[in-house]
Amino acid sequence: MRLSASFVVALMLFTLSSNVVAHSAMKKSRGMDASSSESEVLNPPVKPKPLWWKSYSRFAYEAVPVVFNGNIVNVEKLGMFKARLESLHHARSHALRLGTFLTPDEVKDLSKPLNLDYWRKFKGTEENPHDLFLAGIHYQQDQSNILVMDLVLRRLAEYL
Repeated sequence: MRLSASFVVALMLFTLSSNVVAHSAMKKSRGMDASSSESEVLNPPVKPKPLWWKSYSRFAYEAVPVVFNGNIVNVEKLGMFKARLESLHHARSHALRLGTFLTPDEVKDLSKPLNLDYWRKFKGTEENPHDLFLAGIHYQQDQSNILVMDLVLRRLAEYL
């Protein structure tokens, strides 16, 4: 049986139009606007994150770099650690301005001191055991503060 070209085209147009009508009717039955696109239904618009979070988010889900291997400083990891501290300092200063969205405990956590001035001066090439011991103490303090502040900033970024 041989079908004419016009019959095949008409059949395709009919199938296409019935799919559009059925899709539109399905949207109406779900309470959606028939003119909205399918991508809006499947992928609702994403609320943009605050700018301070965008700059810090690349660090937020990573482990804190381990700077020390015994008495040896890994200079590469030290650079990553310093970059994370600087970014965290920037993010928390912006987050603290949003006081109405923070609990008193979160404000207290974000207000904990970071040893930024120390790390800005520390080169990682020091050989004096006292300097390395002091760096180890500052590292432990900042590492625990980073973990606490990360939780607060992540919650705040999700909320905003």
